[in-house]
Amino acid sequence: MRCGLLLAIWITGMAAGCAATQPASPDPLSAAPEDFTLEVVVRCGREMPQSTEVHFRPGQFVFLPDGSLRYAAGPPVKGRLPEQTRILSRRQVAELWSLTRQLGLADPDAGWEPVNFDLIEPPRDGVVYLIGVTGDDQRWAFVETARAVK
Repeated sequence: MRCGLLLAIWITGMAAGCAATQPASPDPLSAAPEDFTLEVVVRCGREMPQSTEVHFRPGQFVFLPDGSLRYAAGPPVKGRLPEQTRILSRRQVAELWSLTRQLGLADPDAGWEPVNFDLIEPPRDGVVYLIGVTGDDQRWAFVETARAVK
């Protein structure tokens, strides 16, 4: 489940301020596309039990080409970007792009056509991970679901 893995890694890294991250590729400053964006949305079903595990909590992360990182806990508000939490450095942007590549999320052919995240519902007793990526004038998405362990 690479979407959940990306989310867990990203949340952990961003929560720690990215100060101590290790390079994610041999060239950590390799250029990310100028239009690189990354959106990660986690939606929980109505019957999803409360979890202390971060990858089972609703939230939204949005990274924009200007380096701004936005985050909101809880269900995303339709039509509204989360509040800006920080501006990533050039190195952090390169590391985020490198991690995106390593996880196979930087390949438009591996993803779906762009989808409206507002129209995708999670399983009643699980979560849906929605990832939207933009790069080199293309946009693609990944959608994966997970059910609660009972």
